[in-house]
Amino acid sequence: MLKNTKVKNVFLISLLILAIVFVVVSYYYSQIVPTQVEQTPDLTENEVPTDIPEEFPLTEPVVSDVSPTVSPTPRPLPHGKRTFVVSLPANVKGPRIGKGTIDPYDPALNGQQSLVIEVNDTVSVQKVVAVLKTDNKTVEHALQPETPGQMKGNWTGTWVMDDSYDYTYVLSVRATSANGTTMADLTTR
Repeated sequence: MLKNTKVKNVFLISLLILAIVFVVVSYYYSQIVPTQVEQTPDLTENEVPTDIPEEFPLTEPVVSDVSPTVSPTPRPLPHGKRTFVVSLPANVKGPRIGKGTIDPYDPALNGQQSLVIEVNDTVSVQKVVAVLKTDNKTVEHALQPETPGQMKGNWTGTWVMDDSYDYTYVLSVRATSANGTTMADLTTR
């Protein structure tokens, strides 16, 4: 019986505190926060209100010749020629994609970009393709071997960068031989 009395007392005290909080909040909103909202008079289409307080004067709109920036601002890219190395796990079957050079890393719109990539295999490499994914499209560029029918060596290609790459700029290299196809993604942005 004693436990039930204690539980009832705690419950009643909690209820009393809740009632006091409710009364204080109600008083605050009735006395401190204004409850009446002034109604704006109905205005015709071209009519300007005349009862604007002086601390809010009417001004002419500000016209700026500054163009808006791309939002969010793209991360800056390094300039010029860049060399990279592709590391593939030992269990990958097919051609091994190795060291490469991209020039320039950040071409101007409609500017040329070239890629030289080392591809090695135990058999003749048949085809190497660079897949360039930019902001608005994905384009495949066939690379040419320095020496046709080679098992080791460089493959090169040049193309025109005719799309923006502010947000998406991924260069993938896909190499094919009789042993299989290997692909490496170079996420440049």
